[in-house]
Amino acid sequence: MHLSGDLRKKKQKGDKIVVLTAYGAPDRAEAAARLGVDAFLHKPVSLVWLESLLRARIDDRRRGTEIQPMAAAG
Repeated sequence: MHLSGDLRKKKQKGDKIVVLTAYGAPDRAEAAARLGVDAFLHKPVSLVWLESLLRARIDDRRRGTEIQPMAAAG
């Protein structure tokens, strides 16, 4: 798993990173968690579910509440 160095440098407390990948192996999910990814999703994923996840993250950010990172299979 590779996250751009620029992305990691610019990430501020409270920022959320959602990864959507075709490679949902457990070792990749673990690597993503170590890098601070908030949600690790692998294709195929329901667009309705993805929209719900993203809206919840945006709403939580606006309210200033923290939510737990998650890993999910489509």
